[in-house]
Amino acid sequence: MTELQDTEHDDPVMMRWKFTRDESQIDVYRSSAMSATQIEVAASGSMRTFRFNDRSAVVAFHAGIEHALLETGWQLEGFEPERRVGADRRTLQRGSDRRGMLALVWSR
Repeated sequence: MTELQDTEHDDPVMMRWKFTRDESQIDVYRSSAMSATQIEVAASGSMRTFRFNDRSAVVAFHAGIEHALLETGWQLEGFEPERRVGADRRTLQRGSDRRGMLALVWSR
């Protein structure tokens, strides 16, 4: 079993989702702190702050705004900060049949 990081004791970081459509850009900012209760949205040179009573409302609002942007033609251009460490597994050489065991299950 993989051990999960205890993010409550990690130093909080400001996370940024960058959405683009044509020449326009919208940035959504949210803290990784478990106590964070706000989201900031920057678009067209202005910043708007949305405050909530608890973390679950923050996460629900963020999921909603992300869904609305994607449904209206915006694309997720990037996410910061990049926190992965180690080699990029996408560049590793892999065997020709990685799904051999799954073929038994999916062939039914």
